[in-house]
Amino acid sequence: MRILAVSIAALVASGAAMAQSGPWQSVVQTDPITDEKSVIAVTQANDYIALFIGCTNGTIYAGATTTYFDVEFGDYRTVTWRVDDNAPVSEAWENLEHGGAAVYDEPGLAFARQVRQAKTRVVVKSGSDTQVFSVRGSTAEVGKVLDACGHD
Repeated sequence: MRILAVSIAALVASGAAMAQSGPWQSVVQTDPITDEKSVIAVTQANDYIALFIGCTNGTIYAGATTTYFDVEFGDYRTVTWRVDDNAPVSEAWENLEHGGAAVYDEPGLAFARQVRQAKTRVVVKSGSDTQVFSVRGSTAEVGKVLDACGHD
């Protein structure tokens, strides 16, 4: 969780997630002590909801940060996502402390790979909220994340 919080804070500070319905962008940071690279790619949808895919310390993750998702108590929420016209995928994503949800490791990798190959859209639904995200620039920016984590 700390990995994710640090990555999101760096991205927000960079200003990369400010434009609505904008293309995917990425931020690369290098730890000055360990030289470990951290990469996060993000796009912004309507209603100030950001979709992100990142790699920090070799851990790949994906998620959405927002205060617009319905309140769900507990550690996890059901998130349904769909890339282009592929079949929807429903899975448990970890609730984030300040709003939103994320998934790590293999589920995050599967999500990242589909987004990287997307042609038209990424749709994410949690509770009663459904958001459609741009895929402009996702191939290159998500590719940087996959490379940083050693995935193709």
